[in-house]
Amino acid sequence: MKSGAPIDPIYLHTEHRIAGLCFIYCLGLMIWNMIQRTVRAYLKDNQLGLPYHRNVPSDNITTRFLFELFPKVQTVPISSGGKTIHQLAGMEKWQKLACKALGTRTREFERPAG
Repeated sequence: MKSGAPIDPIYLHTEHRIAGLCFIYCLGLMIWNMIQRTVRAYLKDNQLGLPYHRNVPSDNITTRFLFELFPKVQTVPISSGGKTIHQLAGMEKWQKLACKALGTRTREFERPAG
């Protein structure tokens, strides 16, 4: 495959590897669509909207725009006296609504990675 994209080609020499990669892609697309369907259904049922094109609230948001709501959300570790607490930063009203629409608790973001 020739492409203008700056990516390295993937050489899958066996049918099993090709089938495995196809399976991973299909699984990813199904999860992507489930996220979109779940969020859209919640927003429509509750007559709510999340920022979409030009930050206009919409109940027809795509998964890509949903994920773009979270770049500033982070867990900040604060150490004092040998004890570390994790403070959630960047979680505002749109991010909280997105978590609620997805069925995820904001508390999950407070856990340290790893």
